[in-house]
Amino acid sequence: MSYRRWIGFFVVLIAIFGGFQAFDLYARLALPSSDKQIADIVSKARLQDEKSYFRPPRQALLQQPKNHLNNVYFGDLHVHTDISLDAYLFGNRFDMDTAYQVAKGKTVTLRTGESVELNRPLDFVALTDHAEGFGPGLACAEKNLTEKAKAECDFYATPSLMGFLELRGRAQQRPPTRDLTIFDGEQAVERKFAASTWQMVKDAAERHNEPGVFTTFIGYEYSPALPDRGKLHRNVLFSFS
Repeated sequence: MSYRRWIGFFVVLIAIFGGFQAFDLYARLALPSSDKQIADIVSKARLQDEKSYFRPPRQALLQQPKNHLNNVYFGDLHVHTDISLDAYLFGNRFDMDTAYQVAKGKTVTLRTGESVELNRPLDFVALTDHAEGFGPGLACAEKNLTEKAKAECDFYATPSLMGFLELRGRAQQRPPTRDLTIFDGEQAVERKFAASTWQMVKDAAERHNEPGVFTTFIGYEYSPALPDRGKLHRNVLFSFS
C-alpha cells in the first residue's frame, strides 16, 4: 500500500472514530424529555436511600425585630423559573408561584421524583428570569400557531444541551438579531407578549410580598451573550411603587 493510501486509510478511520465520538457526545448531551425517559429516572430515584445522606434539620423562619445596624438577612437574588428559556431547556417546569413557595420553605417534587427543599426559609428573594426571553412561553400557548411557530415552540419545549448551545449561538450573532418566528415576524406582537410576561412577574411578586416577614423584589436578568462565550450577568431589581 502506497504512502498516500496509508494516509487516506488513517483519515477514514479517524473520521469514523470521530463520528462515533460525536454521536456518543450528542447522546450524552440530549437531556431526557419523553414520558418514558422521565419515568425511568423516577423509578431509579425511588430506589435511592435518602437517609444515607446528611440532611440538615429544618428550621422555621426567624422574624427579627427591626434593627438596621445589626440584623443579618438571608436571600437569593438570582432565581430562574420556567419562563427562562435556558432553565426550561434544562428541565425546569416550576412557575413563579412555586419558586416563591420554595423560597418560603415548601418541599417540592422534581420531575425526577426527587424532593428538594431549603432547610431554612429565605428572608428575601428576587425572581430574575431572562428579560430577552420574555414572551415565547405565552406565545407558544396560543392555539392558532403557524407550522413554523409550532416547530420553534417544540424546539424550546425539548430539553437539550444542544438546544441551549444553539440558542447561545444565535445570541452571539453580531449585529444582534431577534428571531420573531413565534410572533409571525411582527415585532409589535413580540412586544405585546413580553409586556404581558413582565406584568405576570410584577403580579407574582406582589402576591408573595409580606412586609416584615418575607420580602420579594421585582426584577429580571439582562445578560446579552458576548462573543467567545462571554457573558455579564446583570440582575435588575425594582422597588414596589
